[in-house]
Amino acid sequence: MPDKRWIDAIKQVLGDANGSMSRVEIADEITSRSLRKNVGATPANTVATYISTSIREDREKSPFVKTGRGQYSLRSKLNQENSPEKFSEADDLSVGGVQAFGVYWARDSVNWSRKPKLLGEQQLDSSTEVDMCEQIGIYLLYDQREAIYVGRATDRPIGIRLWEHTRDRLGSRWDRFSWFGFYGVGQNGRLKKSVPKAEPSARG
Repeated sequence: MPDKRWIDAIKQVLGDANGSMSRVEIADEITSRSLRKNVGATPANTVATYISTSIREDREKSPFVKTGRGQYSLRSKLNQENSPEKFSEADDLSVGGVQAFGVYWARDSVNWSRKPKLLGEQQLDSSTEVDMCEQIGIYLLYDQREAIYVGRATDRPIGIRLWEHTRDRLGSRWDRFSWFGFYGVGQNGRLKKSVPKAEPSARG
């Protein structure tokens, strides 16, 4: 039996659950029930990325709802009388909030080296390119539109980690990548290499 798509496997596990589940619990269920045999090195991160991306793209239409810190459920299963608290999806990343990102970049558009240039724009109408090679954060590798690997780049920056994946066992398997960085970009078009501290939220 072929692997289920990640999104379908997550929906199936949450649909069968008696309550909310964490990303680790969801990933463990997917693995133990053999919904996917190819789960990569960090299946829990992959689960969190799919859910968070779905919610971020369209919170109202996403099949997923965040019901607590690191807890998820299907929207269709929620008791309508109990509205879930709203938490930032950045909580899932554990290290600061996302300050910059790039989605579905083509691998072939980068000249890969030990320190590749990942050139992005600070604003949509900006003529200034920013090199994101030294970003830290989360990245995903895709085989076309299917995510095959989710990684964390903290000890080595995203650009170097991506270059390493052009030479390792995943080297022939991915053609696109996304990244979510914790460093902001200054007015001078350079990365601000410090992670903003999360401000405590006030609850009434």
